[in-house]
Amino acid sequence: MFINVISAFSVVYIQFLNRQLHITLNQLDHNSSKLEIVHNKFVLETQSFANRARIENLAISNLDMIYPEKKYKNLNEVYK
Repeated sequence: MFINVISAFSVVYIQFLNRQLHITLNQLDHNSSKLEIVHNKFVLETQSFANRARIENLAISNLDMIYPEKKYKNLNEVYK
């Protein structure tokens, strides 16, 4: 009789732990989905910042940079 009672309480306790772990797993899965969305947004933002056309526009407008003249084929010629 005592073993049956212990066994029953053990089953109930294991089911309780299983539910708790399942709830924790669902919360972590939800957090993982949120973090994946944020990561994807950052990747898109990084790609837009690294866009060649954007960098060229910023270099020309903010830094007053220009393309070298086509007649200079070698950079050493520019600094002579």
